[in-house]
Amino acid sequence: MRKPRVIIYDDDVTVLDMLKTFLIRRGYEVLAFNEPISCPIYEKLASCCEVAYACADITITDFNMPRMNGIQLLELQSQRKCKIDIRNKAIISGHFSDETLREIENMGCSFINKPFRLSEIAHWLDTCANRMDLSRPVGDLQIIQGNT
Repeated sequence: MRKPRVIIYDDDVTVLDMLKTFLIRRGYEVLAFNEPISCPIYEKLASCCEVAYACADITITDFNMPRMNGIQLLELQSQRKCKIDIRNKAIISGHFSDETLREIENMGCSFINKPFRLSEIAHWLDTCANRMDLSRPVGDLQIIQGNT
């Protein structure tokens, strides 16, 4: 069985490093990016994910980032037929408007308010764990070597 894999996107390097350290200590393989990339593993292969399995088990993204926000990133992943369960994706932000919250809820992903407690992240991760199949492979890290 493999470690669960999480992909984190946050342009705030302090938050990115804190989440990365926390998740590694919880036994996760972590891919961390300070800019939004629709899929860090399969992004150069096609405009639509044709691989039978997901590139990760969980995605955590900041809402406010350069080039696109967290909702736009998750929508782009959906358009590309991302295999990560939408319920295992979360958007974090210090401010969500009512409209943004409705949009996130309609997508089916979670939202986490900043500042957050690591216990909140841990609780959400425990919920996600029930939907993970660690017997299935995830994307090959050689494709993105050097980007984590």
